[in-house]
Amino acid sequence: MPVLSSTPLRRLGALTLLLFTLLLAWDASGLDLPLARLFGTAQGFAWRDQPTFVLLLHTLPRWFSSALLLALFIGAVWPWGFLRALASPDRWQLALSIALGMAAITLLKRVSSTSCPWDLAQFGGTLPHVSHWLWGVRDAGPGHCFPAGHASAALAYLTGWCVLRR
Repeated sequence: MPVLSSTPLRRLGALTLLLFTLLLAWDASGLDLPLARLFGTAQGFAWRDQPTFVLLLHTLPRWFSSALLLALFIGAVWPWGFLRALASPDRWQLALSIALGMAAITLLKRVSSTSCPWDLAQFGGTLPHVSHWLWGVRDAGPGHCFPAGHASAALAYLTGWCVLRR
């Protein structure tokens, strides 16, 4: 594998710094609560317990993601479809990078002190809002709600780009 020159690494470092700065600016702006108010009220989130919504946007995507990951591991051993075009180490890298990304997300959620939006007083709960980025500051709730599982799982699948781009 060729060694990267310092110019692409500097660009990547600058991009990372820019994105982190934008993330901190978003948090400092306090715009996450007004955005959440578009979907929730003081009575909570209307669709949170709606069975069709839960099935289509929570249960089925979770099952599909698990089935796809299992299929990728099976494909690492017995290649199918596009996996036939990949060398064995690349197939394993694809499956393992996604699985490790999801495991990292699960671990982050387990140690997170950020409670779910429906636990907040603004949305029918009892807890005050505390930024996810105020590490060490707890909202006195159950926590384990940040990072968001759905979005993070989708990002874990983006690790496949590192394999498939070749």
